[in-house]
Amino acid sequence: MKRIALILATVLTASALYSGVSVSTEVSRSEITIGDTLTYVVHIEYDTTLSVESPSAGENLGQFEIRDFNISEPETLNDKVKQNFSYIISTFDIGEFEIPPIGVLYKSPGDTTLKAIMTQPVKITVNRISPEDATEIRDVKGPENLPFDYRKVITISAIIIVVLLAIAFIIYYIKRKKKGISLLGFAAPPRPPDEIALERLLSLDESGLLEKREYKRFFTQLSDILREYLEARFEVSALESTTSELLQQLDNIEEIGRDVIDSITQILQLSDLVKFAKYIPLDDESFGVVDDVRSIIEQTRKEEIINATA
Repeated sequence: MKRIALILATVLTASALYSGVSVSTEVSRSEITIGDTLTYVVHIEYDTTLSVESPSAGENLGQFEIRDFNISEPETLNDKVKQNFSYIISTFDIGEFEIPPIGVLYKSPGDTTLKAIMTQPVKITVNRISPEDATEIRDVKGPENLPFDYRKVITISAIIIVVLLAIAFIIYYIKRKKKGISLLGFAAPPRPPDEIALERLLSLDESGLLEKREYKRFFTQLSDILREYLEARFEVSALESTTSELLQQLDNIEEIGRDVIDSITQILQLSDLVKFAKYIPLDDESFGVVDDVRSIIEQTRKEEIINATA
């Protein structure tokens, strides 16, 4: 009976409903063995009139590590959109843990204010070994004496030393190359982040991805360009942060104007919709977005700020 009970999936569901948006969570099992994986699913249902920012693969799931992330195709029925976001997670710690709430951001029609709805926390028990495996543990056999092969040890040690030296040299070479330093030369002055970003924007604009309707590739590259520029320019954690986390960091920087923050918000939220929710943007939304990013860079690069305060 224990084996049958463990094979059957345990499903826990927590849900909430606010202003046309409902979220619920589901896990395949509430009790696992250390290192095992389980499936954690976030279900979102919302009115078609709402703009919803979907959960991402970089969500904080507490003690659990995300092994895989999948997004289902959105289903629309009776002016309602349903979509599932599945996380394959695991942990190598033992005890009682909790998958923390995930925030889903949304905006109502005609309202630019972002609102949030939170999922309920889910408790998971992680055991050292499953109960039926514990009954099958047998006594460990005694050690066997084997002849010691010194030549084999010396050969393996020499190979390990050579490999480690080669890895150290490669790392040293790559670091110097990234800094623009040759093995025997000196460092070239670093290029300003706005120059790099504008150069990449020009290449993206000439790539023809929009004309080919390759929206996901286009907005992924556009979002990376903007995030890398913001990280280099203002020393914020842009690449590893979610959109909402990045916007919170930018709000604390006085030299960035409110209009620039609003432009960054619109571009990153549109990029997230295209990348994760498979949203197809309108021509008015996509064909002017490169110029919008270029304007953000030109308004925030260092020389512009210096001239403005001079």
